[in-house]
Formats: sequence, structure tokens, C-alpha cells
Amino acid sequence: MSVVALFMMLSTVVGLGERPPEVAGSDQAAYAKAVWDNEVEQDTKMSGQRCETSIITSTSVTLLRWTDLTPKPSGTTRVVDGNILKSRVTTVTEYDPHEMRGVIEHLRVEACGRTRLANLLMFREWDPKTGQQTGRLRAMGLLDGNSIAEPRLQMDAVPDAAKVLLVQAVRAQPKECPTSTALNTFRFGQTIVLKPPVDKAWTELWPATVCGQPYAALMEFTPNPKGPGTQFKVSPFSLLNATAAATTKP
Repeated sequence: MSVVALFMMLSTVVGLGERPPEVAGSDQAAYAKAVWDNEVEQDTKMSGQRCETSIITSTSVTLLRWTDLTPKPSGTTRVVDGNILKSRVTTVTEYDPHEMRGVIEHLRVEACGRTRLANLLMFREWDPKTGQQTGRLRAMGLLDGNSIAEPRLQMDAVPDAAKVLLVQAVRAQPKECPTSTALNTFRFGQTIVLKPPVDKAWTELWPATVCGQPYAALMEFTPNPKGPGTQFKVSPFSLLNATAAATTKP
């Protein structure tokens, strides 16, 4: 096998099936290459080392539908709070709701001695000109491991979890791990579902390494009692249990 053929084989995702055209477009091979490229970039950010010989294998896929909002081209009005010395301009925009489709690619990544279970959200932008989901292909890295928190829930919960984890690290190593170092060395690990969903409530463990040491946050997810959606509670997890979680292989 030639070097070029080997590189082309590596630069795709093994076992990736056909994906919805709203996401993949008309070229499934190009989509597979885009998934590979984006996941290699995610792996590089997490490890600090780019691995061109990464072997990425599809383990499963989750199909998503959600309602998104796009600003209406002609729906902007200006409202001025007329203080002569300090005027404030507020822009009020009307939005057009539309249904979006995307997929979460669940991937096994083997990269230069590292192995991860990765999750990558893939979707196309909404094109207001065509009124369809035919825009640019986008990718967003989600938490590693088997977290079942949906992308928007992860986006809401990650900042709070990170704060808890960073505080743990700085308090445990005040001299070796000041805030600036903690921020630069922070990396989430492989998430674990500790208690599967019962009545839409479940518990996960979100481990991380900070300043080279393992920490973890206990994430408790429960239905929102005031309406739709899910609320969450973040608690520090013991260092002993965090060490076990951080060394768990995918």
C-alpha cells in the first residue's frame, strides 16, 4: 500500500455509516473526512500534541432535532433611552424559529498512544436565503466519555463544573497550582454515568486533571420543577474516588 493510500485510509472515520443529508450533504466521504479533521483538532487541543496517524472509529451515532432561532433580516428596530449626556442604544431583534437536525458522533480515538471515547456534534448552519439547513458544516466538541447530558445542557453545566474543579485544585495545591496555572492545565477527562436515569433524574461523574493532578465533580441532574428542561447540582468529589475515575480506561 502506498503512503498516499495509507494516509487517505487514516484520514477518515472507520465504520462511519451514512448520515442524514441535512448534515452530511451530498458527499458522505467528504463528511467522514470532516469528522476526522475536526476530531483530530479536538484531540490536539486536549493533549497538546497533534497525531496525524490517529485511528478514529465510529462506535455509534445519536440523531438530534432542536428548534433554533435565526434573526429575521428585516426585523431589527432601535430603541434609544434619551439621556442627553449618556444615551443608551438597545437593539431589539425578531427571530424566526426553525427546526434543526444534527448528529452526535460517538468515536473511539487512538492517537499516538492515547485512547479516548470522544463525542462530536456535527450540524449545518441555517441558510436564511434558501430557508433550509444548507449552510456551512459546523463541529462542536462535547465532553468525552458516556455523559448523556445533551449539548445545550453540557454548555450550561460545564462552566459551573469547571469552577468547582478549579477551586478544588487551587485549595489543594495553593503553591504548586495558582489560579493562572490551574486555568492553563485544566482538562476534562472521561465522563461516567454513575446512576442511570430514573424518572428523568440521573447522576454523572465529570473528572478532570488540573496541574497534573486528578479531581472530579459530581453532577446531579433532575427535571426542572418549574417547567421544561433539566436542572443540575455540582458537588466536589473525593480525591480518592477521582483518582480511580481518572485512571479508568475507555
